[in-house]
Amino acid sequence: MVHLVQRDNDGVEEALAVRIVDEALKFVAAATRATGRHLRPCLPVGAVRSGPGW
Repeated sequence: MVHLVQRDNDGVEEALAVRIVDEALKFVAAATRATGRHLRPCLPVGAVRSGPGW
């Protein structure tokens, strides 16, 4: 998954890609334990970065 983040986002260093994947997996894990609570990321994805893959 880290490679996918880097491939789709020019200039993303491996350390940042690892962090993005780590945070995404933690969010998915939390969302699966909190069904019915309408969890969503705190920022729209486009507000963080724009471009291919975002």
